[in-house]
Amino acid sequence: TLVWRILAGVRLKNGETQTNRGLTCTLRNSIMEKVTRSRIEAVITGRTRNAFALRGTRVRIPPTPLLKAWAFCAKASFIPTNSKTGERRQAMLYHYTGFAAFDGIIRCGELRLNNILNMNDAAEMRLFMNGIQKAVLEKLKKDGDTDKIRGMQEFFHKEMAKEFLYSAYAACFSKYRDDAAQWERYGRLGQGVCIAFRENLMLKMVGGMVSLQEVYYQEDMHGHPLVFEFYRTVNENQSFSCSLTKLQELMSDAWIQSAAFKHPSFASEREFRLVVSPFISNEFPVQPKYHVTPGRIKKYYPLDLNRMCSRLDMHISDLIGEIIIGPTSSQSLPILQDYLDDCGLHVLKDKITMSSCPLRRPSS
Repeated sequence: TLVWRILAGVRLKNGETQTNRGLTCTLRNSIMEKVTRSRIEAVITGRTRNAFALRGTRVRIPPTPLLKAWAFCAKASFIPTNSKTGERRQAMLYHYTGFAAFDGIIRCGELRLNNILNMNDAAEMRLFMNGIQKAVLEKLKKDGDTDKIRGMQEFFHKEMAKEFLYSAYAACFSKYRDDAAQWERYGRLGQGVCIAFRENLMLKMVGGMVSLQEVYYQEDMHGHPLVFEFYRTVNENQSFSCSLTKLQELMSDAWIQSAAFKHPSFASEREFRLVVSPFISNEFPVQPKYHVTPGRIKKYYPLDLNRMCSRLDMHISDLIGEIIIGPTSSQSLPILQDYLDDCGLHVLKDKITMSSCPLRRPSS
């Protein structure tokens, strides 16, 4: 069988790629002759901001224009192989963290989703919302309707002041295994641990107010679909009203999408987020908890992984594909194996690996 992998800057068989803040792919006719519609048929041209990849049965089309794209997936899989065994490696989402959070996940089956406004990404949420606001107002100014412009300015100002009411809570993952930047930023400078979660099972577990979102990296919001939706909604009504139901729904959508936005300078992280948006409904079944530190009190939502797994007739050990001890960690492998035994997760003992990342141990 023919396996494609389309990645930025990687030369393809009978085709080539070029990188220019994205990916331009040209596939020659010879490659198309070898792939039938029953597998995958794709011709991709144009400029995109993110690398375009086909994996599993899901295709992600970037928000920038493509001249022509067809994709048909039956059970195709573009997954790297294990260099030692030659077996396919299942797609994973890697969660870099410290051992205290690791204990909560493994022993308690609890994954904490923290308020994004309390994370480093709070500024990026605001950057997204401000970008949407700016783009909408610029489109309205071209029409010259001062009443609608003034009304939307007041609407955005009032809604932006409610940012805490629209708070989203998230846990972060990366597509990159044993990555130096991830260890430094999220894995306690390499002294922590990384848990690999099976992506296909994660996708089956989410639903309702819990979503698994692939982070997108975009600076200019003028081409974002929400901008056109706001603009269209305002123009559909002769007189402007802040109480329009559609406007409120669009604002909720904007806050939800802002949870999966980051500046393009972070695009190398290839991040995914498990996001909870409690403001969508007053009937969210998970109650918030609070973590008290010497400096402040933090609010978070705990996801019960054991409960979520049981709904799919599986165990939490099925969800975890690998445990990687950090490159600068002093954690003993035998002790970690004993710990997993005592947690009733002996099946994970053989899934522990030591990081091979050449990250320097932090100086004392």
